[in-house]
Amino acid sequence: MAASTRKKEQQISTCKVLLKGRVAPHVQANIVKEMLKHLMFQRNQIPMAYEQIKCEYERRKSGSAAALLHENGRHKEKQDLSSAAYKRLGQFISTVEELLANIDAVFNLSFVPRVLILLGATAVSPKEAHEIVFHNQVSVHDASLVDLRTKHCVRALMRTLITDSPIWEAKQLPLTNTLLLVRAHRDSGLSWFQPKMALKAPTRGQLYRCEIHCGHVEHSVGFARDHKLNHGNDKCCGGHHSCCMLEQSKVEIDAGTAVTEALVESDDYIWYQAPLPIKGVQPFTVKSTGASEIWA
Repeated sequence: MAASTRKKEQQISTCKVLLKGRVAPHVQANIVKEMLKHLMFQRNQIPMAYEQIKCEYERRKSGSAAALLHENGRHKEKQDLSSAAYKRLGQFISTVEELLANIDAVFNLSFVPRVLILLGATAVSPKEAHEIVFHNQVSVHDASLVDLRTKHCVRALMRTLITDSPIWEAKQLPLTNTLLLVRAHRDSGLSWFQPKMALKAPTRGQLYRCEIHCGHVEHSVGFARDHKLNHGNDKCCGGHHSCCMLEQSKVEIDAGTAVTEALVESDDYIWYQAPLPIKGVQPFTVKSTGASEIWA
């Protein structure tokens, strides 16, 4: 019985991204969009980076008409063999683009303290769950903070995902659905996303959590922990200012976390699910056609 219980316990892996400054809602939306595209590629749901897929699709789309004028009957037959895969690819891009556009709308209408990216057939029991938690979102109203640009924030996110996230050690997933859920205010006026009043975040399986701390952040939580381990027995006579800064940073991070937890637990915030699941795309090949011929 104990072994059975352990199997059901959720394994949570956490990484932290610290952004010292004001992270505007549209920048937060861009962080989520880049995270979504990164996960689809990293978790083996698409054969190449999403932007590269779009370029390949547009290149073939623009060149197909001219190419068909010079092809003989045999080549036309080969072209038809990959038409189904080409059509699925177009549907995939259309679905992703619609989802990305509506992510922008969510952040324009409401605070979004949590986002879930689920990999699996259903939102109830996914194979894998990825959670993005925005701490201290109220700092967007702090005029004393410097506005952070999307490029800076995305770069910090990717650096953390590459160096600190344990997801690189996980086994690759088979092709499945990618589902997006956002935690937003019930009166935010969202129309495209579907409200899920009774839905709860998955409590089983593997959860990868990415915590994004915004606002007055001087040092990372990890640095503060390492400083305490390395200098815990030292007296702060010479480094009193540094110790105070670390303590102040910890208080600010804890305060931002408390605000986020209050929003998450509030009955005014509910889960909304994107109505369009993103189905994984196989490599662009068919049995009778080589990859070089498909993209020729």
